[in-house]
Amino acid sequence: MDGITPACRVVAAAIAEHKSRAVTVDEMATVLRDSGVRIIISQLSAAPQLLREWDLLEETDGKYSFKVELLRLWVRKCQPFSAVRECLDELVPRANDFFRRASEMWQGAGDLDPKRVAAIAALLESIFNDPRMNPNHVGAALLLADVYVHQGRRDDAIHLLASLYPIQPIAIGPRYVQLLLQSVEKPTAPQTEDERLAIFEKILEAAPRTHEAVVGRAAILRERGQRHLGAGQLREARDCFVRAGDTEQVLQLDAELERRQLEQLLGDVQELEHAGRPAEALARLMGASPSSPSAPSAWPCASV
Repeated sequence: MDGITPACRVVAAAIAEHKSRAVTVDEMATVLRDSGVRIIISQLSAAPQLLREWDLLEETDGKYSFKVELLRLWVRKCQPFSAVRECLDELVPRANDFFRRASEMWQGAGDLDPKRVAAIAALLESIFNDPRMNPNHVGAALLLADVYVHQGRRDDAIHLLASLYPIQPIAIGPRYVQLLLQSVEKPTAPQTEDERLAIFEKILEAAPRTHEAVVGRAAILRERGQRHLGAGQLREARDCFVRAGDTEQVLQLDAELERRQLEQLLGDVQELEHAGRPAEALARLMGASPSSPSAPSAWPCASV
């Protein structure tokens, strides 16, 4: 599919991957949004008709489909949406020009004065804030994130990358994870335990094998588990240790919970016996109530 516009490549891939062979423009827009494209700009909206004019798609009752099924299968296999997402950066030439200008200005950023850094940030922000631009521009997002960090605005950088991560997880992921790790290792403000745990879990969603996040999350959950143990809240403690992957603690708590359950059961049975209610005591041992539908209408009055 060399030679066709970036927007057409993106739309062709979206249509090829749709569960139905023929899709409406609205269905195509849904596919794009589900894939992380935040705003369907004019080039994407016009692409189906352009592909039709090029005789690649056909339209029937408002639905577009590939004229040749073999081409659809080829696009789905060789040009999947995950492979053409990079074309999103090229959808709006003016936005790409702004990005290139900002990149040139950013060279040697260590020597830039704050006013020039602010000008670079404003140039890049216009790509995301101006509806005529391209809010899906990954290159601009990565550069703007670096500018924000340079300005001491790490939280803004994280928020920006989080918004674009679904579109380009491979391109955005490493920097996004790096900034999240920095935010918990070198916080700019005091963080609660819940906030730290939430950050670790965001990291693990993006990169499940990140060692620092695995260890940090488990440590928080173990500490919570120990606090619950100290308060006698065994079930809550067990839940924490399960999430932390602490099998030894879980097994110990299972044994203790089972022991306590048995003690409670025996205590209930003895109390019922002392009250002269042996049938109910037997039912309690059997895990059923004499009044339940499955229980016999009369229980033998035998000593338990």
